[in-house]
Amino acid sequence: MTHARWTNPFTAAALPLVERPDLLGLVAEIDHFAAGFTRFTDSFARSYTRDPARLVLVTGPSGCGKSTLAQRCARWLLDNADGVVCVDLSHEPVALTVRERIDAVCRQLAARFDVSSDDPRQVLDEIDAVLPDDALLVVLLPPVELPAELRWYAGAARERMILFTESSHLREAPDDVTTLPLGPLTPGDVDRFVTARLNAAHPTIPPLAPSAIEWIEHRWSPVGLSADALRRLLYEAYEDVRQRGTTEVDLDAIMTTRLRRLLDPL
Repeated sequence: MTHARWTNPFTAAALPLVERPDLLGLVAEIDHFAAGFTRFTDSFARSYTRDPARLVLVTGPSGCGKSTLAQRCARWLLDNADGVVCVDLSHEPVALTVRERIDAVCRQLAARFDVSSDDPRQVLDEIDAVLPDDALLVVLLPPVELPAELRWYAGAARERMILFTESSHLREAPDDVTTLPLGPLTPGDVDRFVTARLNAAHPTIPPLAPSAIEWIEHRWSPVGLSADALRRLLYEAYEDVRQRGTTEVDLDAIMTTRLRRLLDPL
């Protein structure tokens, strides 16, 4: 059997927008994403080098788009501010203790800016001393899950720095932290997600039948479907269709995917 020659539009999960601005077209305004992004831009558009909140925390359950929102905000700074230096440490290995995690991040930053790492806790001060006067340092941190870690970063960030992190467990943060909460899909999100991905895809990609969108919306959104769960469902359905060479992803394709998941022991 000859498979259709197109790339599955639902392959990408977290979007590395800092390095790949060409992927901005894949971003869908879902999971309260638009509200979080607007809150960030409103907070920093007027005085991003003077705002007292130097740490941005994106919160929400697993798979809701936290990494993509942090990347989107950092990308906005790169596109709209002068002198931005962005360092992405969000995928660094996570150590066991708070101290080890912070020290690992600080050593990475010390190496990036060629400053001393003898005392990791002083690295941000060392970097601040060598940053050009008109520079803004943006750092994407690994996930933070403990309040003590969050408080340390909030206190350590200097005036010309904005640090981004995310958490699946923390729901509250100190007043000097900008919190951007995300959540499950809301009504209309399925259609918005599908439209964003298919609009950015090759025109030969089969459409998703309106009946399939409606079924997902009514059957799964009320029980807390996440953006990543939706993406994985659609990825598998489109893989099935690609292998069969059909011209539309219909409700049968979605139901087949769901049935396979239920029967798969893994």
